[in-house]
Amino acid sequence: TLAAIMLGKLSAFVIAALAALAMLGEQTYAHFYMGRDSRAYNQVALYGAVYFAMAALAIFVARRLQESEASEASSRASLAKAEKLNAHIIQYMSTGVLVVDRNNRIAQINHAAWVQLGMPSGALHSQLEEICIPLSKLLRIWRRNAQSKPTPFRIATNAPELLPAFIAIVPDKQLTLIFLED
Repeated sequence: TLAAIMLGKLSAFVIAALAALAMLGEQTYAHFYMGRDSRAYNQVALYGAVYFAMAALAIFVARRLQESEASEASSRASLAKAEKLNAHIIQYMSTGVLVVDRNNRIAQINHAAWVQLGMPSGALHSQLEEICIPLSKLLRIWRRNAQSKPTPFRIATNAPELLPAFIAIVPDKQLTLIFLED
């Protein structure tokens, strides 16, 4: 079985053939030199058939394992491409998008949100309170009562009104997705 996985199908059959021949040789020696009954050849033939059946089964399992590994690698590559595409789309969409952790630290921010919040330096991994106090207050209210409807806010008197929408994306880790519409 291990030979089929490690060495390929030809090796599995070669090992099965060698095992069957070794048993046949041992039975032949026992028959001619030790006077063993010739009916034991049937048992040797049965063992040989079992060896070849096991080799065939091992080859089948090895092939399925290789196909499964190739499929998994392909799926992983497709998922990585999809994640990269999603990140690119989110980064360049016109809606502001932020991800804030349970400690109100900004885990992700797209370009639109960065611009809408006044292009703060070092926004990524900063406390939301340091970047935008009104948004931080609205998030705190929403976390206490998810049914509360957020109100629009401005980061400055001459800035456009921003309307946030909050979504808990990973409840156990308390990550919150924030959309900012102007």
